[in-house]
Amino acid sequence: LTGSTREIIISLNKTSGSSLDPFLYLYNNSGLELENNDDGGPSNNSLIQRRLSSGTYVIHAAGFSITTGGYTLTVEESTANEAPTAGTSISIGQTRSGTISRSREQEEYAFTVSGERVVIIWLNKTSGSSLDPALQLYDDSGNLIEGDDDGGPGNNAVIGQILSSGRYYIRANGFNNSTGSYTLILEGD
Repeated sequence: LTGSTREIIISLNKTSGSSLDPFLYLYNNSGLELENNDDGGPSNNSLIQRRLSSGTYVIHAAGFSITTGGYTLTVEESTANEAPTAGTSISIGQTRSGTISRSREQEEYAFTVSGERVVIIWLNKTSGSSLDPALQLYDDSGNLIEGDDDGGPGNNAVIGQILSSGRYYIRANGFNNSTGSYTLILEGD
């Protein structure tokens, strides 16, 4: 991986008719395990979605327990790396509702901070929704400040940051291409 820090998606999917139960391991260049995953992808396949800085990494594809079979391994850059340029206006103290209706769809919101303050952003799936909320926060120059997938209760997403004066962008999407309805809450101190 070369260049700036980016979010990468690694998928290990069993092929049709395979009895493999895919299991993924991700290691850094020193052999330190960074993450592993068994059933994070659809249909009990493996998926790792992680921010990685420039460097060399090792992916180990395996079968859980003693399962064997055919598989496909995919490594791709997440669309979360593309900085937002516009968004629906939201103010601190407001709540917005929306729906991610297509795979890889992203909804963007913009807000302004006056003076330094603590800002907390919640992205919660609504009752009955199959969305696995994922959230990213960007500054006005398009730099990713923070991203979150399961930091909130019930696998919802939450970001808390101390922000200085300026314009910021929120991106709401579904982890692992999940879809469904959500509530976005922007709180400030």
